[in-house]
Amino acid sequence: MAIVGEQLLQPEAGWKRYDESKIRSINKNCSSESNSTYYGGSSTLLKSTDSSYKFKFYGNKLRLISDKNSNRPKDNTKITIDGIEYIANSYNSQPIPQVLAISLENLENSIHEVVISPVKEGFVVVDCIDINEEGYIADLPLEKNRIINVIKVGEYISCNYTYNNGFTDFYSGTDMNFICVNHTDRESILISDKVFPNLSFDEINQKGFIYGNELDNQPYKHNLLIVRSLTGGSNNNGLSEYDKYIVNSDLDGLITPGDKTIWNWDICSITSSISASDNSKIITRGYSSLTNYSTNNTFNNKGPTFGFRPVLIIKHSYIFPIFDINYFGYINNCFNITNIILDVSIKKPKAIIEIININNSHTLVSTDLIDIVNGSLNVGYVFNKNDFILNEKNELKITLIDENNFSSFIRINTFPTEDKLFIFNHSITSTIIENKYSKDRMIICANIKDNYNILYLNNDKYISIDLEKFIDVSKSTKLKFLLDKNSNLISYGVAFV
Repeated sequence: MAIVGEQLLQPEAGWKRYDESKIRSINKNCSSESNSTYYGGSSTLLKSTDSSYKFKFYGNKLRLISDKNSNRPKDNTKITIDGIEYIANSYNSQPIPQVLAISLENLENSIHEVVISPVKEGFVVVDCIDINEEGYIADLPLEKNRIINVIKVGEYISCNYTYNNGFTDFYSGTDMNFICVNHTDRESILISDKVFPNLSFDEINQKGFIYGNELDNQPYKHNLLIVRSLTGGSNNNGLSEYDKYIVNSDLDGLITPGDKTIWNWDICSITSSISASDNSKIITRGYSSLTNYSTNNTFNNKGPTFGFRPVLIIKHSYIFPIFDINYFGYINNCFNITNIILDVSIKKPKAIIEIININNSHTLVSTDLIDIVNGSLNVGYVFNKNDFILNEKNELKITLIDENNFSSFIRINTFPTEDKLFIFNHSITSTIIENKYSKDRMIICANIKDNYNILYLNNDKYISIDLEKFIDVSKSTKLKFLLDKNSNLISYGVAFV
């Protein structure tokens, strides 16, 4: 049986070996080193504490084959499996290649995530990986997007593309994948994982796809889809999308930047950039190497080694619901939701209202689609103390969902006792005014909406003041607190019995 720290040139019975260059790994701040002493002729070299080599495998056994040398710090190889760390030693006074650095057996027979990295500054070598014979190395695949309006960096949308028919069969196509490289609430940028060869700059431009053309037939309601080409000129000004996304982006840690199996850059990408030294030549990127920069082609050149890499811009034009809580706490008409604004595409405004106590996951209200009248609606609900966890803060989440399943929410803090429910934030309006005559004091002014008590929080102690004992409370009543500037008054609200 193999001994940790000794040479292991071939996998033992019951094991199989993967050269590190054949594993779909995510490499951070690593370099490849070629040498005949390595298994398969190459290894991945990690030099610093922010270097890492990450992959997944299915199985129940793992071995790291590394090397030993005098320039390796002692106990510097860290192998993390599913969050559990193991340390291996690669120091030796004399160099020894293909050494069994660590052997981990009796793992759960399942998918495991493995990260190899240095403990401190100094060399760590990943030569090859042995796993149990029935196991396999798993890809780190990007995920297919399901809801276009909440697409994330690294998710992709599949479709078909031909020069004559354009882009078709979104989600079900197999010709290509648009991979999301940047996303905001208003716009997403997706880049094709493939290049379509035998197309010239002029032919791509004839379709409007060099500088941008809107797609007419696309399935994404409430979104504008524009297809154009990559920018790929000098990256000195930071405007080269080819460099920013294909060369340098790890898609939020999901891939190794420039991964050829993801971006297929062995075919040149025609960019929208023109050569600065010869305006009759276009700039293409890729082919012989990831960063290859060429100005050899004119506008009408085409061939099997270069072509069109589409960029998809999705402009999210849909407006998520907007609303306010006007009053809160009436016994028979609990909520008045007002100032509701829905997307302009909704002609007959309706909405679903959900009210959930986040602390105990209790659903207080869940309606069907109900009519919104003059931008507001009422929801009736009688509170029960069993809805809450008593004598501590409970947070209520009020969610409004429109007919297209877009939603927004407001949170309200409450503090329930045996006989009262204190409510914060949306029960009164307030302003804070610094006292003009004393910089050491400040005034908090609150408009009281109903005949209820006032509650304020002081050093996490909830203190209730029954205003009716002191003044005649009406809806126009204003309450003023005169406080020291260093006061711990954090919030206040109304309470009902």
